[in-house]
Amino acid sequence: MKRLILILITLLFISPIVSSGAEKDSISLNLIWEKEFPEPVPGKVYGGIYDVAFDKNRGGLFCPTVVVTGNSENARGIIYFDSTGEVVKTRELKEWTQVRISSNGKYIAIMHPEKYDGEFHCGPVDIETILGKFVKRIDGVYSSWWWVSPKGNEIIEKDIWADADIYYFRGTIGKGKANLTKKEGDFTLFDGKPAIKWTGTENDYLQIGNKVVTASPDGKYVVISKYVPKGKSYVDHLLLYTKDGIFIEDFDLGIKGSLRREFSSDSRYLVASVENLVFLIDVEKRKILWRYKSDDIHQTLNLSTTIDFSLKPFYIVGVFHHHEHSGPKMYDERIIIFSMESKVMVDTLITKTLDRLGKVVLRVNSKGNMLCYVTPHKIRVFELWGVK
Repeated sequence: MKRLILILITLLFISPIVSSGAEKDSISLNLIWEKEFPEPVPGKVYGGIYDVAFDKNRGGLFCPTVVVTGNSENARGIIYFDSTGEVVKTRELKEWTQVRISSNGKYIAIMHPEKYDGEFHCGPVDIETILGKFVKRIDGVYSSWWWVSPKGNEIIEKDIWADADIYYFRGTIGKGKANLTKKEGDFTLFDGKPAIKWTGTENDYLQIGNKVVTASPDGKYVVISKYVPKGKSYVDHLLLYTKDGIFIEDFDLGIKGSLRREFSSDSRYLVASVENLVFLIDVEKRKILWRYKSDDIHQTLNLSTTIDFSLKPFYIVGVFHHHEHSGPKMYDERIIIFSMESKVMVDTLITKTLDRLGKVVLRVNSKGNMLCYVTPHKIRVFELWGVK
C-alpha cells in the first residue's frame, strides 16, 4: 500500500457571488490507497477502466465494489473488490462482450455475444446484482446503444436502423417502445421535447431525444440545459422541472460554455459549473445560493462525473483542471472542496496530466471522510482530515 500525505495550504474565503480574502484552515487530504490498470495484456483480465460501481455505505476502504475493464464495445473483464481494496474475484470475458452498470450502481448487465458483424452486437443480456447474483436474462438485444434500468428489471435499446428516434423496452411485460419523433410510447414532455421514462425507479428519465438530462436521485426533479441568445452570443440557463414535466424554475447562469451539473444524494441541492464558475443551487427554495469564481480563468471542472456531495459534514468536492488549449495541452488536475458557505476548504494539485480515454469519476463515501477518484488507468482513495 502506497501512502502519500498531501497537506493543504491556503483556504480562500469566498463570499456569495464574488471571491475575496484568504485564511488558513486545518483541512488536508491523505492518499491512502491506489491501484493502476495498465493497457490490456493478452491473457490478463486487467486493462483500462471502462466503468465502476460504488457502495457509498460500505465500511472500510472506499474503493469501487466493481471495476469493468476494456471499453463499451469490448469489455475484457469484471473485477470485484472487498472493503480492504483486495481483489476477491475476477471474471475474464469473451471477446466483444458488452457490459453496462445501472445509473445507481446496483446492477450489472452483460451481453454475451452470439453475433458481431463488425459494427453492432447481438445476444442475450444477463442482469446481475453488483455482488454477482443472477437476476434475469433478456434475449434478442441487438445494438451497442443500450442501458440497464436502476431496478435491474429491464433494459432499453436504441433502434440504430430507424430514421426516427425509437427506443425499445425489453424485460418488462406490457412495455414496448418509445418513439420520440412521433411522441408515442413511454415518454413525458419537457420544454416541448419528449423524454424517455424509466417508470417506478429512483431515476425516472434516461434522456430527452439525444440530449442527456440530469434527474434527481429521488426522481422528483429533472434539469436540462438551454442556450439563450444574448446579443451576438448566448448564455447558459438551467431549466428545472418536476418528474411530470411541469416547469418550475429558469436559472440564468449569465455565462456561456460547457455546462456540467450534479444533484446531491438527497435531491435538495444542485451544483453547476461553467468555465471557471461554480454555482450551488437550493432546489427546494429555487434559488442560487452562491457563485464561486476562480482566479484562474482557465480552470474548468473535468467532467460532470467528477463532482460530488457530502451531506454530513456538508461539502462539495470536484476535480478541476487548467484548460488553456484544446487537445493534449491540458494539465494541472486539482481537487477542490467547497463548504456550504462557498469557502474553499481544500485546493490541492494531484497530477500534472489528464487521463481521459475511459471512465473518469469522483465519489465521496456516506461518512464524508473518504474520496475515490477513478481515471481510465488508475484508482486513488483519499482520506479527508479535519472536516467537522
